[in-house]
Amino acid sequence: MRKYKRYDDYKDSGVEWIGEIPKHWLTVALKRSFKIVNGGTPKSNEPLFWDDGNVIWATPEDLSKNGSKYIEQSKRKISLQGVLNSSATVVPVNSLIISTRAPIGYIKIAAVSLSVNQGCKCLVRRNTLNEEFYYYFLLTAREELIALGQGSTFMELSNFNLANTNIVVVPLEEQKQISSYLNIKTSEIDALITDKEKLIELLKEQRQTIITEAVTKGLNPDVKMKDTGVEWIGEVPEKWKVLRLKLIAHLKSGDTITSNFIDDSGTYPVYGGNGLRGYTENYNYDGDFLLIGRQGALCGNIHFVQGQFWASEHAVVVSILKDNEALWLYFLLESMNLNQYSESAAQPGISVDKIKNLYISCPPAETQSNIARYLMGKCAEIKQTIEITTRIINKLKEYRQSLIYEAVTGKIDVRDWSDKPLERSDAVANA
Repeated sequence: MRKYKRYDDYKDSGVEWIGEIPKHWLTVALKRSFKIVNGGTPKSNEPLFWDDGNVIWATPEDLSKNGSKYIEQSKRKISLQGVLNSSATVVPVNSLIISTRAPIGYIKIAAVSLSVNQGCKCLVRRNTLNEEFYYYFLLTAREELIALGQGSTFMELSNFNLANTNIVVVPLEEQKQISSYLNIKTSEIDALITDKEKLIELLKEQRQTIITEAVTKGLNPDVKMKDTGVEWIGEVPEKWKVLRLKLIAHLKSGDTITSNFIDDSGTYPVYGGNGLRGYTENYNYDGDFLLIGRQGALCGNIHFVQGQFWASEHAVVVSILKDNEALWLYFLLESMNLNQYSESAAQPGISVDKIKNLYISCPPAETQSNIARYLMGKCAEIKQTIEITTRIINKLKEYRQSLIYEAVTGKIDVRDWSDKPLERSDAVANA
């Protein structure tokens, strides 16, 4: 790991989470450097306040969904009349915007003059300072800000607690140097993270392609094919059958179980529409089964379950009929994207009758077993690569967070740093 230079002299900051700071730095209450401006919402039933509005009106949702350190757009906008007739206030460019409820602690820098709703507060600087430095500082302080939240209905960070949060006071040129350093280093780390995330998406796509190819075409590329007449299946090996799902498996909804009978621990697992829900003291199935999510946004997801368990009414239980391979059918159903058959309602749901009457391609039993073994091996390889890549991403994120903390609290001295790009191999090693 790269060794960073430290300052020559340190002192106790008097703030536990900040720790020691360089001797020439100070700590003060945030209110000494920033004026806190509250947000507000115009009356929702007054079109004049909303129609054709062109004033950015940021909410915690806007902050949470914005991957940049800057904010210049919002999901909704208000009119100038909306600003004048509410507690919303337009704050200047470079103000810091912080979500103070639902949830606390998202931080952005205003790239344009804007307003916010009551779930956010704006920090308008009282004196000359570098807003990017304090953006990074408040990112580091997020856990402290969350801990200061109060409320019974929902947690909210009050003006008083925010105003009295401790921040560091650093010479302006030093602020600029630290923020420049962090801009470069975090960008490099973010680029690495993006590359790894793209790799994971490619691996997931590769997994899906391998599964679909195997369960519809088999493992022998030279086998003679025939047209099935079913659009999603296309051609299949000549000896395969095309039949309805209900001819090789029995499908029925699970049984009702209330939350009173589900705990975090217990004897038997309880499976619902999206997988494991908890545990209970009874079971209604014993053996090898497939479960299809029946309700909710994720309906159509597939789980392979073994042993004794309880399947709730939100899952479709698939019992494999004789001479058919459960794992083969698991992969086949996964390739079919059953979510596309959900029916629109207050809550999306899948009809058991619709699913069991879908056409599938069915190879001989021995071929089913061969496909299942092949896909288990391939999927295990891809899963391992995804897990390794995910660990690298997490390490990079931890390294990014640590680097920001050390820079904005003076644990490392970057005053002599120059804008020299970090080799990607070095960034991974540092992580």
